[in-house]
Order: sequence, then C-alpha cells, then structure tokens
Amino acid sequence: MLQNAISEGIAIFDRDMRLVQLNDAVTKILGITQGDIGKTMLEIYPPLKNSGRYEKCLEVIRTGKPLVIEDVVLEPKFGKIYLSLNCFKVGDGLGIVFTNFTEMKKIEEEQIKSEEKYRSLVEYTTDWIWEIDENGFYIYSSPKAKLLLGFSSDEIIGKTPFDFMAEEEAKKIGAIFEEIAKLRKPFSNLENTILSKDGKEVIVETSGFPIFDINGNYKGYRGIDRNVTERKQAEKIIRESRDTFLTFSNSSTQTFSIWDSKLNLIDCNKAFHKDFFPNMKREELIGMNMLLLAPDIKTSGRNDKYLEVIKTGIPIRLDDFVSSPIFEEQHLSITAFKVGNGLGLIGDNTTERWQAEKTIRESEEKFCSFFSAIPDAAFVIDQENGDILDVNAAAVKIYGYSRDEWLTMKNTDVSAEPEKTSKATKAPPTQIPIRYHKKKNGTVFPLEMTAVFNKMNERNVVFATGRDISERMKIEEKLKHYSENLEVMVENRTKELNEANKQLIRKEKLAVLGQLSGAIGHELRNPLGVIKNVAYLLKMNIDITDPEIKESLEILEKEVERSEKIITNILNFAQPKPIMSKKTNLNDVVKEALTNVVIPKNIKLMNKLDESLLIILADPDLLTLVFGNLIYNSIQAMPDGGKLTIDSSSAEQDWVTMSITDTGSGIPDDMLDKIFEPLYTTKAKGIGLGLPITKDIVEKHGGSIEVQSKIGKGTTFNIKLPVKCKV
Repeated sequence: MLQNAISEGIAIFDRDMRLVQLNDAVTKILGITQGDIGKTMLEIYPPLKNSGRYEKCLEVIRTGKPLVIEDVVLEPKFGKIYLSLNCFKVGDGLGIVFTNFTEMKKIEEEQIKSEEKYRSLVEYTTDWIWEIDENGFYIYSSPKAKLLLGFSSDEIIGKTPFDFMAEEEAKKIGAIFEEIAKLRKPFSNLENTILSKDGKEVIVETSGFPIFDINGNYKGYRGIDRNVTERKQAEKIIRESRDTFLTFSNSSTQTFSIWDSKLNLIDCNKAFHKDFFPNMKREELIGMNMLLLAPDIKTSGRNDKYLEVIKTGIPIRLDDFVSSPIFEEQHLSITAFKVGNGLGLIGDNTTERWQAEKTIRESEEKFCSFFSAIPDAAFVIDQENGDILDVNAAAVKIYGYSRDEWLTMKNTDVSAEPEKTSKATKAPPTQIPIRYHKKKNGTVFPLEMTAVFNKMNERNVVFATGRDISERMKIEEKLKHYSENLEVMVENRTKELNEANKQLIRKEKLAVLGQLSGAIGHELRNPLGVIKNVAYLLKMNIDITDPEIKESLEILEKEVERSEKIITNILNFAQPKPIMSKKTNLNDVVKEALTNVVIPKNIKLMNKLDESLLIILADPDLLTLVFGNLIYNSIQAMPDGGKLTIDSSSAEQDWVTMSITDTGSGIPDDMLDKIFEPLYTTKAKGIGLGLPITKDIVEKHGGSIEVQSKIGKGTTFNIKLPVKCKV
C-alpha cells in the first residue's frame, strides 16, 4: 500500500531480470501491468538491449553498487517519456525507482522556444535592451548597444549605467534611480544623457521594471533605452526659433503648441487645431487656458506636471488619454518641455494605434506585448514565399493598409525595390540599409529596416521592423542646407543693408544740399555777372600795356568762367532737369562733349567708338553734361600728360556701354566708395558735385556707373545705359 501511495514508479526484478513486483505508478508511467510479472526486462522493453542500459543493470546486481541513469528517453505505447532511473541491489535481484520528468522537460522546451523567440525580437529591435543585477552592474546587453554607443556587449557587461555618463549627469540620474530602486517600482521614459565610445553625447529615454526570483527576492532591473537624440535636437531647434518652429510644425502630422507660464495658449500648429478644435477658429483658441480647453488635466495630474516642467526646465514625456467637452477622448503621446518662461508640447495622436494594439493584445496571444508596443512598423513574413503573416498597428498606420489587407499581401507588394526586398528575405539576419517602400496612396518613403529569422508554428519566418525616417531626413537636409548657406545669406543681407543705408544717407544729403545749393547759386550768379561785365569793359576800353594788369584780367576771366561752371553744377544739382528722351546716338553725345573741353597737347586722345552702336532713348543734353564731367575729370587727373581713351560698345543685348579711361594718378581704394557723395572732392579747386550729378543722371536713365582705379595706373569709368530708357 505504501508503494502505491508514492508518485514515483518502483519495480523489483530477480537475478534473472524477471519482473517480480511493481507499484501502480509503474503502470501509469510505463504501461506495465500486473500481467507482465514473470516476464524478463527485455521481453517487456526490447530496445533496452542495444542502449547499454541493460548491461548497467546487470552490473548493479553483480557489484552491488547503486547507479543513477539520467535523461532516459523511452517510447512505450502511449508516446515519448523522459525518466531518471535509480538502480540498486535488492537481495540477489534488482530494484528500480522510476522518476518521470516528462512534463518538466516539455515545460523547459517550451521555455527555450519562448526565450529564443523573445531573444530574437530583443536583439534585433532598434532599441537597446539591458539587464542589471541588484548591485547595478550590467549582466546583459543586446547587440544594439554597439549601434547606439559603439560599445560591444562584452565591453558593457560588468559596468554600471553611470560609467557611461558625465560626472554631473551620473550624480543627477543616480539620485533619481536610487529612489526608484528603493521602492522596487517600474519606471518609464527617464531621460538621460550617455556618452558613446567616441565621446559623443547620446540622449536616451530609459524604461525598466524590477526583477524578482521565485522567492520574491529583488534581483535587479530589466529595461530598454531608446535613442531620442534626434528628437531632442529637433525640439531644441523649435525652442530657439519660433519662425522655424511654425514652418516645420505646420508641415508635420504631430501636434505642436506653446503655452505661457499660466498655461494660456500662445500658438499652435495646423495639426493641433485640426485634431482637437476643428470647429473653433484659430484666433478664438489663442489666449484660452488649458484648464478650460481640457478640464481633465487637473484630475489626471498633468496640470501639476506641466507647471513642474516650467519651474525646473526638465522635459517629460506622457502617454495618456485626453478628453474635453470640445473633443472626444483621444490617446496621446506628449513631450513637454520649457520654452522661454512657458511650456511647449509636442503630441502624437496615437488613438488609432492604441486601439489597434489593444485589439491585437486581446485577440491574438501569439504576439507578446513587446511586439505589439513597438512604435515602428513590424512584420512577420513567410521566408519562403514572402507572404505577410502579421503586422503591428504602426504598419497599419504608416502604410495606410488595414490589417485584413496586409494579410493578403506579400512583402514585395509594398516595396519600391522588390528585387532587393526578395533577396533580403532569404538573407541571414542583418541590419538592412535604408530601403524605400510605398504607401497605399502611392507615396514612396525611406525606412531603416531590421530583420531576423525564426520559426513560428514549424514555419520559417522573418521578423522585420521598419522605422519611417522621412521627417528625420527632411530635417537633416534642411539643417545641411542652412549650414551650407547661412554664412553667404548673412553676408549678402549685410551688404544689402549697408548699401541701403548708404543710399538713404546719400538721399538725405542730396535733399538738404539741394535746398541750400539752389539758394546760394542764384545769389552768386548776379554779382558774378557784374564782375564778368566789368572785366570785359576794362579789357575793351583800356589800352593795357602793363603785362601784369593784362595777366590779372585774364586770370579774372578764367576764375569767373570756373565760378560760372561751379554755379551751373550747383543749380543742376539743386534743380535737376527732367529727362527729355529721344532717339540718341551715344557716340554723337561724346563727340559733342569733347567740343566743350580743351584737351591739352600733352594728352593723347584715343577714340574707340563702335560705329554700329545701338540707338537708345535718352536725353542727349543731360548725357553731354555726364560725359563732359567725366572727360574734364580725366584731363585734370593727368597734369603731366597721358592718354585719354573713350570706348563704346553694345555687345550686351538691349544695353550700350561707354568707358572713359585715363592714365592719371588713380584714386585710392579708401576713396572709391566716397567719390559719388555730394561735396566730397580730392581736388584743390572743386566742390564735389560733378560726380554726384553724373551718377544721378545715369541712374534716372535706368543705367549704372562703375569706377575702377589703380594708384599710378589710372582710372576707368564705365557707364551702362538701357536701349529703352526707363524714366
């Protein structure tokens, strides 16, 4: 009776290995019954003879030494079983205790399969999975640490998380984690900055949960790190430039909003307006308090968390339902950060994804919660034919296909590179380069793909994940463009502002000088006319024999003539003549200007006028004044003689060009920008109005004047005029 009360099987054999006695457990485990008593061991189970175990049993009878035979696999009538045999001598026969661990073996095999499947997902997800012991030392690190930090798993195991942080960061995060670990509670989205192998800062969001053994003893933490560096950089750009923020945010499907220190709405993007308040005008929203728009933030605690962000400047991330009397309940993933003295919120409307993931978790137990929660698109693909066996909610959202549609498709149906996709399906597990897929609406977009092989229901499958990097690539391209062109843009804008400032100052001067010059010119012309007449009468009526008196009268006439020219310039400056356009040959204008100037004998004139020069619409009288001033200046620049070259051309379509070049002393570089300013002159006798008048006339014709000069080499003035004058 005692033998039948225990769960282990007990059988007794005599010295000839015939069954003498057995308990009920033997019948249950092996199917051997009382009817088998008297049969030999080999008659009961013939395969024992070739396994070597029969000889071991005989050895126990001969020597009397007990023997334990582990991992015995038998296949009686009702299937394979796993046994441990404890053999010992009983009298001159043999006793065997059968311990059945078939169920335990099956559990172990299922655990191994489950762990292999979990390990495949863990090691090929785009995030870093880790595990630390109760003392805070890493005891496991997934391969993604190599991509994230540049450290291999072997280099990480045995160190603490704080060994990969700067000193101040380690102190701050260490204090936070110490409080979490004391309470043995899970945590999520703890933002911290770690250092990669090459010294670069990597911002991650860390989530984890405590591990306990079967006795409830704390054994450490298991968690996940997600690289959010790029997202944080984008947030920084948004915080630093509101204009850039609005441009970028209005093109994004994410919701963006900015609030003041009292949580009154300052600004928002189109997605925020459309998703939450489509029936309100945008100007009605601005200025409204968050508590009025979404009263539940008070009871949910989000109000206090947002105020804490404004106070401390430490960003947070929240995943929660948001409801309001104005809009239906929605599930959001919100990043909150400080903007100036207020608050910035970036939100992803994850309502559809959350509902889809919930349905998957409730209806299909074959996928663990980890697979369902991956924010990237995830697929289970038949390795042999490329059939889509399952997808996660992110794939449905990103691509636009419903789950039912996905299950009728192949992986090449959504690929913009079907040959590469087909080849990758049969390749070993790998981090695949950037691939291009297409959505249901035909949009082609880039992804970062990761794939790993595994078995599911005796079928070879590929677990693949894809991260849409469209927005990241756009941001990178914009940043690259701005980086490459910022310096040029600033330089060009500075030049424009400087030129505009110069023009403004010049116009102000011209306005003031015009009023003053007009009055002075009229006041001087009358007495100067009297002096000229008196000098003429003296010369005509007096017999001048004294050479000094004669020379003095000649000097007087020349100075009066020079003064009249100055007064004429003053009056032209003060009261510029309107342009009277007519068909004009610029060569004839230059020739007319030359007749009004006396060219000294020590100056050689070189005429290079193009006889085929285009006829233009212009005022010939004003242009005669222009070229007369320039020719006169060139002569004065060559007191010791030289060469004066006048060159005309109409090589450029719809434009004519006239160049006047002298071989005089030249103009210093620091004076070139000033020579067109009123009253600026480098001559002993001059008031500095000739060139300003010249420039004004040319520009009123829609043309331009430029000067090039080298000290000791000479000066060239280039006048460019349109064929059709734009007055």
